[in-house]
Amino acid sequence: HGRGKYKRRNGNVYIGFWEMDKRHGKGRFEWPNGSVYEGDWQCNNRTGRGKYHWPNGSMYEGQFEEGKRHGWGIMRQIGPNGCQVFEGEYKNNKREGKGILFNDTGEIIHEG
Repeated sequence: HGRGKYKRRNGNVYIGFWEMDKRHGKGRFEWPNGSVYEGDWQCNNRTGRGKYHWPNGSMYEGQFEEGKRHGWGIMRQIGPNGCQVFEGEYKNNKREGKGILFNDTGEIIHEG
């Protein structure tokens, strides 16, 4: 129980709260490739509200369930053709349900 830091041999680092030797509560997880998750944890899983950053600058902020994007969230994806932003519903890491997709100038590409 309590707050602490754990670094694995593979370079993964967790800084945050623990309960019964599991990540639980607010915490930050860093991967060696530069990916970072900061937010809520339950029983070692990203569950609740959080932010996930990829090394290329892409970012998701919203709800997670058992380590996956699930619920309402905003995803900014940076690719070779610029940036797209999706604001809407996710289920099991995929866009599902209502949402709006914008291009990098803020124009709506798709709404549904």
